[in-house]
Amino acid sequence: MSASPIPAALQMPTAQDRTAIQAELLRLSTQPSAAVLGLQFLLDCGVAALFAWQYSPLMAGLWLALIAFTTVWRALLPQKLPPVLEAAQVPAQLRIHTLRIAAYEGTQGLAGILLFHPSDTLVQLLLAMVMLGMTLSSAFSASYVARTMQMGICLLLAPIIVMGLVFGTPPMKALAALGVALLVVMWRLVAERSRKLEDSIGQRHSESTLRAQALAGLQAAQQAQAERVGFFSAA
Repeated sequence: MSASPIPAALQMPTAQDRTAIQAELLRLSTQPSAAVLGLQFLLDCGVAALFAWQYSPLMAGLWLALIAFTTVWRALLPQKLPPVLEAAQVPAQLRIHTLRIAAYEGTQGLAGILLFHPSDTLVQLLLAMVMLGMTLSSAFSASYVARTMQMGICLLLAPIIVMGLVFGTPPMKALAALGVALLVVMWRLVAERSRKLEDSIGQRHSESTLRAQALAGLQAAQQAQAERVGFFSAA
């Protein structure tokens, strides 16, 4: 018994389908939630206060000022997409989105440099735990575009990993080495989440295409029937 043929709309997505999926992911990613940004900023204020007490008020204040600037920039000046995003516009808009996320996540990641205590093991380990929490919170909220978020995670974690490996105390060096493995795991998690979201969007597009094809076929059949009726009536 032969298998049923797969409808064209449910086969492998075409380049046009992939572009449409990327456009929808981009539209979702360029609408940052004010509540999420506000909560993230409050958490950053707490981190700055903690390390101002534990390490350096100057460095903590500088980092918080940079965070405030990028947070206000994302909240008040979001990326504006045209109402209808043409396929030719998607790559350029993706680049803009990636640069914006890079600036935001890179500023977050500067905590790994500005707040890194050169000799206190406890403060170093505390900072590493804080950076881990920031990574987990950002990985699933900053962007839905896999490559963009993977780059953001690198910018967030790389500074604390490098500082830990180069300038850290022995316990911090060991934790920084584990951070490399964490970076790989987070890359895979982000890629998997993005793939599932793309599949969901692609399925919705396929169903819309099938409905449009069915409606077009029905309209064509009705038109043909009307023409036959008119022909026989005239005869």
